[in-house]
Amino acid sequence: MPPSVSVIVPVYNGAEFVAEAIDSALAQTYRDVEVVVVDDGSTDATPAILAGYGSRITVLRQANRGPAAARNRAIGAARGGFVALLDADDRWEESFLALAVGRLCACDETVVGVCCGWVAVDRTGCAIPNQSIVPRGTVGLRELVLGNRLQASGVVLRRRAVLTVGGFDEAVPTGVEDYDLWLRLAATGAEFAVVERCLCRYRVHDDSLSHRPDAMRAGRLASLERLFARADLPRAIRAARAQAMASAFMQSAVQLYAAGRAADGERDVCLAVRSWPAILAEDETYYAVVCATQPLGCKGSRYGLDLGEAERRISAAVARCAREGAIPSGAAQRQARGRALRALAHLAYGQRRMGAARRYALGALAAYPGLWSDWRTLGMLAKSLAGGRAIEALSRRKRRG
Repeated sequence: MPPSVSVIVPVYNGAEFVAEAIDSALAQTYRDVEVVVVDDGSTDATPAILAGYGSRITVLRQANRGPAAARNRAIGAARGGFVALLDADDRWEESFLALAVGRLCACDETVVGVCCGWVAVDRTGCAIPNQSIVPRGTVGLRELVLGNRLQASGVVLRRRAVLTVGGFDEAVPTGVEDYDLWLRLAATGAEFAVVERCLCRYRVHDDSLSHRPDAMRAGRLASLERLFARADLPRAIRAARAQAMASAFMQSAVQLYAAGRAADGERDVCLAVRSWPAILAEDETYYAVVCATQPLGCKGSRYGLDLGEAERRISAAVARCAREGAIPSGAAQRQARGRALRALAHLAYGQRRMGAARRYALGALAAYPGLWSDWRTLGMLAKSLAGGRAIEALSRRKRRG
């Protein structure tokens, strides 16, 4: 009998991590599995490592063509009715396939796949603080057009559904080919079910594709443009185009800021605001820019945040939006300035820099008087006036109580 699940592992010069990925697939409590590894033209020790597994895995080799082509090759050779994607630098908890396959088997054919939550880990495999994500409910096209909600290494798919939409698009820039596939699958009316547990460990390191902002930007925007060009797109999804493009530009802006490319980051903030001006009413817009250069695991915290640099970054972004007409009216500009200063005030308060918190809060209230009705701003201002020692003493009393 053929296996019910084919685990697909593309690898290119992955000698450092590939054994850990394969071992996690072979250690699954769900046993009806084959592991298909595509060596995408590796020139390091990867071939020797793969050879050491003998008949426990199937190894396919090809000239280097990228992960989309490698996955397509493996899916074409797979014998399972389900395909589980596993990148060569990630790994699974041993119950992943049992829970994912059980969830998928309980769904009808409109559910084309199952995803789980994941924890980001560093090069050594240690969890990065505040970097675990667990999707909730189901994930459909409405959620996906606003950003990739799925981690490829935490997804199990119906093989037939993948083949029906043509597999991975090998013309899509590397790093976005999975998101492009999710969009095309969801555009058929299908959804992804969720196992609400963190069962995947997603490794973040300097070689990660997520560290290539230009490729990620181009691929994300191209995939969305193709989606919204479809004649069969539901009206409700088509109406979300402006918000979807704004979300894509903001994701790109954060990556560009993190890469030290402030001018390009400002450009994409402006494009986001032009696409969907309502993004200026979302607090996350300002926090994303202010915290863009904080280390992974520290975003939004008191650690690794240079307030002066953050103030210059968000001020420059708002000023450029005003200068280029993305924020056209004086009232809208004052509101954006006030929200930006409020974000800085909350982060300064988190660092217990009470003087800076007061300065930013008062500046926010002066720029945008509408914030006088916001109890969070007023409460934070009152606490900053009380002083850091008083707040720390009160916190200690609450912990003891």
